[in-house]
Amino acid sequence: MGIISEMLNNDTLYRQTELVGINKMLVGIGEMPLMEGTITKTLQFGSIAYTARTILREQLIIMCTRSWYFNTDYNFELVPDLGNFIALPHNVMKADFNPYEDNSYVMRGHQVYNMFDKTFRIERKIRADLTYAIDYEDLPTLAFNYLVAKASVEFEAQVIGSQEENSFLTRTMAGAWDELNRVNLEMEQFVLSNRQVVERRHNGYLRQTHIPRKQR
Repeated sequence: MGIISEMLNNDTLYRQTELVGINKMLVGIGEMPLMEGTITKTLQFGSIAYTARTILREQLIIMCTRSWYFNTDYNFELVPDLGNFIALPHNVMKADFNPYEDNSYVMRGHQVYNMFDKTFRIERKIRADLTYAIDYEDLPTLAFNYLVAKASVEFEAQVIGSQEENSFLTRTMAGAWDELNRVNLEMEQFVLSNRQVVERRHNGYLRQTHIPRKQR
């Protein structure tokens, strides 16, 4: 087995879990990491690890409120149920109807609302770009790296407050952001230039359906 295969098969080294993120944040400020196998949902309130977990989760939600190539379904068809309501999945953070519909439709709660008619009743199929909150392991590696780097900056500022240490973490975060944003821009330009539907896949890769957006 080659060294690359050996490294990629090392689950401990390359897992993208909440525990891995918390431990990177702890090590970043000189604290001991949690033991392998620690259940993060049982962390004691008020502990430094609990604070790290809280910040990491907050930053994950903030990150997922933005439409990235890995958490967005483009040109998604929404179909009313028998009562003429359109319910959205619980993990939808944002629904953008503007590329396909008029300005009447918005996401309100987890349902589609018609602002013009002032009703939740939708009597036809409509389309939208849906942005989802996704879990740690579903993030591409560059996205996970940026998430942990951003959370580490916030964590250090709250717990330590060292200008020198925060400056170092901020530079690390900036590098992670540049790499992630570069790939995201490339994907967005691909969609715009080819006018193709790009659908999200949990492993961060893309599948092309080769159907023009306006004709689907």
